[in-house]
Amino acid sequence: MHNNFGAFSKDHWTHHQHTLDDMTLKQSNNYNEDVNKYFGLFFVWPYTVGVFTVGFIEAYGLSIVFNAVNMNISLLAVLLYVLAFCFYQSSFWNTIHPDIHFITEKLSWSEGIPGSDIWKSIFESIPMDGNKNAYDWLKDNHIMHHIRKGPKKGNYNVTLPGADWLFGKLYAADEKNK
Repeated sequence: MHNNFGAFSKDHWTHHQHTLDDMTLKQSNNYNEDVNKYFGLFFVWPYTVGVFTVGFIEAYGLSIVFNAVNMNISLLAVLLYVLAFCFYQSSFWNTIHPDIHFITEKLSWSEGIPGSDIWKSIFESIPMDGNKNAYDWLKDNHIMHHIRKGPKKGNYNVTLPGADWLFGKLYAADEKNK
C-alpha cells in the first residue's frame, strides 16, 4: 500500500499527510480546494474499476485451473462473484473510512459506490472480544495503520483484515511499535 502504485499511492500518501493523531483531517473535517475529498478517503470509480479488473483476471485464472480438474465454474459465476466483492469492498470502505476520520460527506453514484449505514448496522451487531463489536474493531484496526510507523507498519486492510493476517501485517493495539 505504501509502495508506488501510481495515483492510488499518491492519494494514500496525501491522505496520511492530512490525517492528525486524533484521526481528524488537517484544516478542518471537510476537504477543501487544497485537499480533494478523493485523496485516499473514498473508493471512487477508477479504484473500483481497477479492483474489479484485477479481481476478474485473478478469478478467471483460478476458474481455468478449477475447470481443468472438473470443477465447473462458469464465467458468469466468476463475473457475479467479482461484482459482489467489489460492491461490498467499495460500499463498506465508503461507509467506515469517512467515519473513522469524522467525515460526514457521502459519495454519489456518479462518484463511486456510496457507503451505507446498513454495513454499520451489520458489523455493529457482530460481537468481538470485550465490549467491542466488529465495526469498532475494524475502526481501531485502521487507526493502528495510521499510528504505526517503520518496519512494523501494517493493518492496511479495513474491509478485509484477514489479508493482513495472512501476510503477517495484522498487529494488535497493544503490540510495541518496533
